[in-house]
Amino acid sequence: MNSVWARTLAVLAATALAGLVLWPLAGGARAWATVALVLAVIVLRHAANLAALAAWLRRPTLRNLPEGSGIWEDVLTVLHGYLKRRDTEHADAVRMLGRFHDAARALPDGVILLDAESRIVWANPTAQWHFGIDAQRDAGQPVVHLVRHPDFVAYMGRGEFDQPHGIAMDSSGRIFVADRNNNRLQIFDQDGKFLAEWRQFGRPSGVFIDKNDMIYVADSQSSDKTNPGYKQGIRVGTAKDGQLTAYIPETKDLGSLEATAADDAGNVYAGYTGAMNFKRFARK
Repeated sequence: MNSVWARTLAVLAATALAGLVLWPLAGGARAWATVALVLAVIVLRHAANLAALAAWLRRPTLRNLPEGSGIWEDVLTVLHGYLKRRDTEHADAVRMLGRFHDAARALPDGVILLDAESRIVWANPTAQWHFGIDAQRDAGQPVVHLVRHPDFVAYMGRGEFDQPHGIAMDSSGRIFVADRNNNRLQIFDQDGKFLAEWRQFGRPSGVFIDKNDMIYVADSQSSDKTNPGYKQGIRVGTAKDGQLTAYIPETKDLGSLEATAADDAGNVYAGYTGAMNFKRFARK
């Protein structure tokens, strides 16, 4: 049992004991009145401490943390220790980061720090000059939006997925992955080596490849916001080189086209999740 519960139960037990002692001496009414008064004082003290804590939370700093009284003194003492350790760790991290920045600024090579989403966090002067970026202005921007060299963009994006939503294999054994949130198909060999990415098939939710290496890609999410320049529907092409040969637009059940397939006669099938629908498009 922690100290908060122990002290609370001790106060309640002492209050009840005082009531029992007063009962035969002063009568039941006075005993109950005394117990009620003590409990009211306890509640008011808790309310006062809660009000002080609520006021502190509007501008929470170590310096203006309230001291509290009674049980609250123990609780706020623990909070004070936590805040002191946090501030110390933060100050140490700031000092280490400052030393790193000083060292990186002195490097003859360009250095750009990126977060987990490949967004710019910091860049030294050499990198800013070389890539034409501003570390303060461009902080938070995806680096591939600013450094557009094709080889660099391909290097940054290869093999990384954001909501993979479908997979298929062509006759040569290449693996096609519908990397939906990145608006692309990624292609790998049997060993998982990245080969290429195709963006001409839109924002892929499902992918199917037939025995003739014709590829069918269902797009349920393209819009002016998520994938400018593309509309929802099914795009058909050749898996050999990615050339598009047909497009089946979707204008009714938007946001639902999740899967596609085709039969030997060239008829295309579409599965819709949100709309709970299934369609067949006959080859003309």
